[in-house]
Amino acid sequence: MYFSKYDGPHSQIADPQSLDGIRTSGLQDLLDSVVIGWAKERPLVHGVEHRIVQHPEDKQMYTTAELFDDLWFRPMVRPWTPWNGTIPSPLNHAAAIGDGDQVDHLLEASNFSQEELNAALLSAVGNDYDNSEVINLLLKAGAEINSRDPRSGSTVLMLSIGRPIHLPTLIERGADINARDPKGSTALELARKGGHVEAAQILQKARPQG
Repeated sequence: MYFSKYDGPHSQIADPQSLDGIRTSGLQDLLDSVVIGWAKERPLVHGVEHRIVQHPEDKQMYTTAELFDDLWFRPMVRPWTPWNGTIPSPLNHAAAIGDGDQVDHLLEASNFSQEELNAALLSAVGNDYDNSEVINLLLKAGAEINSRDPRSGSTVLMLSIGRPIHLPTLIERGADINARDPKGSTALELARKGGHVEAAQILQKARPQG
């Protein structure tokens, strides 16, 4: 990026007067605004924050930006789609990225089938961040707390063991911790097998004592 070459500890310009001129020219603020503006317009990416691009107000971001030495950004030709090539429904997409306002709007604007609500809940628990707001919205709308992924047969709870931040919400809302996947494993057993220590601790604590 520009300032790694011209304004930093490894700057190729060593003259203090020239460096001061760059700092006071407003160029850095201009470039920052271009980057932020570009990032805000990018398609949403799989609910995972790009750990380089930071929101100017420290809000969660889901965009990725490609920065080049010539200060121009390569435009994306087509919107992002999942690796399987399918385009998610608006409800699934909003649930996956944790957009509570959009999920709430969609639920109020349309009547969704049980299958659609369950699919959105499965997407919601795939978010790496606290998505309890969306999870609760979907459950309130009728999504089944013990719904299963039609491909793997895993329950919502099982799919959350890699993202344990969602487990307390699901357990509180009545998720069945004793449910088993097609191979006969519970969420707790899967967490232990997969080395998900925090998830295993939460699930163990939720088991009935005695």
